[in-house]
Amino acid sequence: MLGAIQAVIPQLSEMILELNTSEEERKQCLEDLHKLKHAVSCYEWLQRFVNDLQNEVYFTERTEE
Repeated sequence: MLGAIQAVIPQLSEMILELNTSEEERKQCLEDLHKLKHAVSCYEWLQRFVNDLQNEVYFTERTEE
């Protein structure tokens, strides 16, 4: 899913910069681009969380000093 999102982001950016893109389309592309960039950060955070779960980061006992 992350790969698909990252593949679409440059396409949306190109559409936004094209001269023949209507204002309505440009606005929609900007909204979509904003949502997708937010989704990327969420997926990256989720991947770090899953990695930490797999590495048992949250399940190790703390030693008292």
